[in-house]
Amino acid sequence: MIKIKEFRRGSEENMDCVSFQLFRLGRDWLLWISGGEAHLGSVAASDHSSGKGSHQFTLGIHKEGPIVRQALEALQPLITEEILVIGGIHYDNLNSIQIKKIIQHSQELIYEVVLFFSVSERPVPA
Repeated sequence: MIKIKEFRRGSEENMDCVSFQLFRLGRDWLLWISGGEAHLGSVAASDHSSGKGSHQFTLGIHKEGPIVRQALEALQPLITEEILVIGGIHYDNLNSIQIKKIIQHSQELIYEVVLFFSVSERPVPA
């Protein structure tokens, strides 16, 4: 597994920091979305090889599902290899403003990752 790039918004002090880390796994891709206490909240994967589109699974009452789904849906048209998106963002006792900032940061980071795939030369698969 090779770390390709990290995208970050917000700050730990404000409890709104979100990080998108992009990894290469052989010829496939992993996008790890985290903030605060990292954990497994939601997982989504493309399924190009079988032609079945994508799959998503959210654990328990975690709320990262929409962010993970948006990231996968934005990247699928740009990436012909398989991609796995894992999200786990947890901060204790957030207020509504902090939650909105985390969602805003996540949407901005999705755009940055899409832009990365749109304009840069991707590393050749291992």
